[in-house]
Amino acid sequence: MLHRIRRWLLPGGLLLVSEEDADRPGVVGGWLGAPMFFSGHDAATLRRLVDEAGFAVERAAVETQREQGRDVSFTWILARAT
Repeated sequence: MLHRIRRWLLPGGLLLVSEEDADRPGVVGGWLGAPMFFSGHDAATLRRLVDEAGFAVERAAVETQREQGRDVSFTWILARAT
């Protein structure tokens, strides 16, 4: 998907990615009362995938927030199309 997004953007265009910081190849769970498919990567893998898709990472951070009584970490990446 990141490679497709890169083709849609002009050089210099911005990409903002947020993904749960967890190595999950695929899990079905509930979301807003319906079954939802979730898949994710750890922060290092997500950053590598963004780089490999032709983006230059400008900022990256892992932030934690409370969700339903538990801490959940999310990777945020701001990158520029090269």
